[in-house]
Amino acid sequence: MPIATSPKTVINLSFLSIGTLMLGIHYIFPEFEVRYSYPILFGVVISLGLVHGCLDFEIAKNTNPQ
Repeated sequence: MPIATSPKTVINLSFLSIGTLMLGIHYIFPEFEVRYSYPILFGVVISLGLVHGCLDFEIAKNTNPQ
C-alpha cells in the first residue's frame, strides 16, 4: 500500500524528507552547509520544483480530459 496517495501528501512527504535531511546535515556537518549552501539550495529548489510541476500536469490532465 503506497504511503503517498494524494498530491497534497506527496508534497508534505517531500518537504518532510528534504527538511529532515537538511537538518541532519546541519547538525552532523556544520561546515558543510556553509561551504555548499548554493548547491544545496539549488537541489532543494529543483527537487520541490519537479514535484510541483508534476502535480500541476496531473491537475491539468484531470481537469481538461481530451
